[in-house]
Amino acid sequence: MQGKGYDAFAQDYFQPIFPAYAHKIIERTGVKTGRLLDLGSGGGHLGFALMDLGEFDDVTFFDKQSKCLEQARERAEALMYDLDACHYEEGDACDLSRFESESFDLVVSRGSMHFWDSPEKAMREVHRVLKQGGYCYIGGGVGATNRQTSRMDAIMDRMAKEYGVGHGGSPEQQSEKRKEARTRQCKEFAALFHELNCSYALINSKAEGGWFIFCKDDDLKIW
Repeated sequence: MQGKGYDAFAQDYFQPIFPAYAHKIIERTGVKTGRLLDLGSGGGHLGFALMDLGEFDDVTFFDKQSKCLEQARERAEALMYDLDACHYEEGDACDLSRFESESFDLVVSRGSMHFWDSPEKAMREVHRVLKQGGYCYIGGGVGATNRQTSRMDAIMDRMAKEYGVGHGGSPEQQSEKRKEARTRQCKEFAALFHELNCSYALINSKAEGGWFIFCKDDDLKIW
């Protein structure tokens, strides 16, 4: 699924839950000002939701596909965001060299990590561009709570038919497989986070889906 296909998918099915993601991100990290980087942004849905709830100085939408960035730009214009506060960068998450060290207060990414060639390299880059005390919030999944509020269960069959999403076992089996995969990946990242001397946490539940969170500090608040 690429470009406009993914944007339509996100707009049709996930748009109602991006504000819920944004609310939880701000609630957990306490970051709602400064500079925001939406990594693997697609059409910018999560970045815009965070802009709506926070008071960020600017947001950078970063994606490998130029079509996605075009959609984010069009969305910013259509929804009348401050265009001077919205920036668009095409590139690979594993190479953020265009950004200076300690550039961002918050880095977020939903649903893009499995497209990265080297998640470890990307995490190192994210750590580098985060300001001291800044947070990274990366992951995905719908979560049972969001399924209820957005009536996601009612449209899962349509998603499967139109986009090929949701195949490969029952929803419970798929959820358990994703949870196991995230647990394994968190163990792999643990050594990296220790090496970088940053605090980290894993949200891995049916209620929220799966998210890796780390703070460029050694004093991450535990929820």
